[in-house]
Amino acid sequence: MKRINFLSIILIAQIFFVACSSDDNLLEVKETVVLNEITTKQRHREIRLTHQSVRDLKIFSKITEVDPIDEIGTNQNNWRTAINSALEMWSSATPVSCVKMSLTTNEKDADIFLLPFNEADAMQRDLCGWTEVPPNEITPQRNVFINLSVNPTYNNKVNVLVHELGHAIGLGHSDGSPRVTDIQIQDTPLLDRSSVMVNDVCNRSQVGFSYYDKIAINKLWGFCGQIRITGSDEVCAFGELFTYSINRDVANWSVSNNFIIVRESNNTLTVRTAYNAAGNPPTATLTATLLDGTLFSRTVNLSVGPVADPNTFFMAGRDQLSWYQTGNYSFSPTRITSYSNVSWDVYSDVNVSANVHFNIQEQGNLSAIEVLPTAPPGRYTIKVDISDDCGTYLLEKEINVKKARPQFFN
Repeated sequence: MKRINFLSIILIAQIFFVACSSDDNLLEVKETVVLNEITTKQRHREIRLTHQSVRDLKIFSKITEVDPIDEIGTNQNNWRTAINSALEMWSSATPVSCVKMSLTTNEKDADIFLLPFNEADAMQRDLCGWTEVPPNEITPQRNVFINLSVNPTYNNKVNVLVHELGHAIGLGHSDGSPRVTDIQIQDTPLLDRSSVMVNDVCNRSQVGFSYYDKIAINKLWGFCGQIRITGSDEVCAFGELFTYSINRDVANWSVSNNFIIVRESNNTLTVRTAYNAAGNPPTATLTATLLDGTLFSRTVNLSVGPVADPNTFFMAGRDQLSWYQTGNYSFSPTRITSYSNVSWDVYSDVNVSANVHFNIQEQGNLSAIEVLPTAPPGRYTIKVDISDDCGTYLLEKEINVKKARPQFFN
């Protein structure tokens, strides 16, 4: 087996993690490793929690019971605040991580206990924290020991808590653990000193996971659910902005014709539609390349507004009307794609205000149009705009208006 040099799966060993003692403002890092003897052919075996085992880890803290400055509201750098932050960091490490940790007030429900060091124990006195490996693949290490006296700042507290909880579920050190044979995680470097799993985490100034920490977490405990790209199934075809996201970490995004990338982040993509109707189908495809090289695509329909076949879609109604006469006009809503708005009107190429000579009563795909006696005889066009948020379909019918005496029609 390869020796671990990055976030790794701990093999049977006890890791006494990291000492931080102050000497002229310098932190001295110490580590003790004690190996368990076993009688199998392999001296060490891989132990890390499964996906299912990390989904709902309950943490019970006995640290706050003995912290002298941990009264609520008295110190924003107290252990209570740091514990909440550390658990939130683990629960939101990446968008696809299965690891979820939360505090419980019931000891019987607890999977992991946060315990203070015994100050009388000389060996533990200089250590920041200490955690054994998990006993098996479904049970985390139950006891996580934290030294309350050598982690003075908020960053120290959070980093040590995140680090030790990492050991409790099966992570090793990112910069090597003497005499411990671990397995290097795929796509992580041999050395990552920015990792929260470094030996000297007490010296670490940044808070949170490094880039390769997140890759390692995804490799070990990512992809719990089905991969999916969320966003609109159908978008407007001309110049609109739309955003899509995927519940995985992404190496890069790509798009087909009809889409232009406006901006992209790790798992979010914003595109602008640029539909070219000449020879292109009204669709576009976006593709996410995941960190492991897997391609995941989604095809999106582009809407140009309501669409109909002009050979079968027409306006029904009379071709000729006289003064005082009302004509009923309609179109078939089943012969056009979905729409949200309908507007009826009458116009004339020679009369700009033609519609003032007609009384239009409209109701969706139906319209009753009465010719007023002020209408000059001649040719008019009845039009209906059938639209949605993406465009308009124009349907027209020419009629002839005649002058006539008042009449009544059924």
